[in-house]
Amino acid sequence: MSSNVVLVKKVINHLRKCDIKLMAFDFDRTIVRIHTKGHWEDSTSKLATYVVPWFKLFVTTALEYAPDLYISVVTFSSQPNVIKDVLKLACPKSDTSSIIIRASTKDWDRIKGVPVLGKQQHIASVIQELSRRNSCHILQHQVVLVDDDHENVGIAETFGHRGVIVDDDFTLDSLFTLGGNPSETEGSGSSNIR
Repeated sequence: MSSNVVLVKKVINHLRKCDIKLMAFDFDRTIVRIHTKGHWEDSTSKLATYVVPWFKLFVTTALEYAPDLYISVVTFSSQPNVIKDVLKLACPKSDTSSIIIRASTKDWDRIKGVPVLGKQQHIASVIQELSRRNSCHILQHQVVLVDDDHENVGIAETFGHRGVIVDDDFTLDSLFTLGGNPSETEGSGSSNIR
């Protein structure tokens, strides 16, 4: 087993200790290094080359070893099918069909009583879908929004979610900042996977 997989398993164990059940990832400038402006016109195979290595490693490992940690994509992009294809191409050995994608499209119902702020509607819809599919109950504090946009993360935190900003310095170790002191976990492993 590679040291990178060992690191991801440590991150997943840390997330479990923090009672995290849902990881909600932004797409542009988070999963991919670039911003598609919500309208990618080139091939999905080209866009898949921009998927950041830490995301591929995290998703591949989480889907195999942590079925109790749900993964979603919450984005203002209007191209969920492109994102779905990119996920398949970026993680070819994984079944990415369980990843719920909520884009800025009209193919999912908005949730009554949830404000249209940041990614709140997207996240609420994912939680509702997981409840319907898997009969699981996910509370606000059990959700992490991973996003490059400070405002989206701030809004998520205001509504009781946890948030992590993706910037140029982001590595998998950044997820150890959730819910406590990393020294209390199994150790970060000093990731340089970006």
